[in-house]
Amino acid sequence: MKTKFDIYESPFSEETRNIRRNSLLACGLCLFIGLTENLPSKFGLLGLSFDVRQQYVIGWFILSVALYHFLHFLASGGIEFVNWIKPRFIDLVMTKKANETGLFDDDSSGDFYEGGNELDPSKIASEIKQASLVKVEHRLRYLYKIIFLKLVIEVLVPVVVAIWGLTALALFLACR
Repeated sequence: MKTKFDIYESPFSEETRNIRRNSLLACGLCLFIGLTENLPSKFGLLGLSFDVRQQYVIGWFILSVALYHFLHFLASGGIEFVNWIKPRFIDLVMTKKANETGLFDDDSSGDFYEGGNELDPSKIASEIKQASLVKVEHRLRYLYKIIFLKLVIEVLVPVVVAIWGLTALALFLACR
C-alpha cells in the first residue's frame, strides 16, 4: 500500500486495466445486442451460421461471459481502488485531528520555542512541514476536485456500461 495519495497515477494495475477493457468490450457487445434486439446469426471469421435456437444459446453465452468479466473487474478493481484512495482518507483524518487539537493554528507556532519546551528540533521541523502541507492542500483543495472526473472515467463509466449492457441483453433474452 502506498503511504501518500497520488492523483496522477491510475488506481488500477496493468492487469486490472486489461480486465476492465475486456469487461467494457463484452458489456458493450451486450449493450449493442440488447439495444438492437438482434442476435448474431453468423460468425464470419470461422464461417459459422446459427439457427434461431443456437442464436438464443449464443446470447446467453455472451451474457455469461460479460457477467464473468464484469464481476472479475469488480473483484480486482475494488481492492485496488480502496488501496489507491486509502492514503487520501488517512490524510484527511489526520488533518481533521490536527485541526481539532489546535496543533497547526497560526498563533501556536511560537509555543514550541517558549518557556523551556525541550522538543527535538527534528520534531519541530516535521510539525512545521506538516503544517505547511496542510495549508498548501487547503489552498489547492478546489484543484483536487478533478479527482472526481478521474473516478468517473476510470471507475463509474465501466460499471454503468456493464450494468446497462448486461441488463439490456438479459431483458432481451428473457422476453424472447
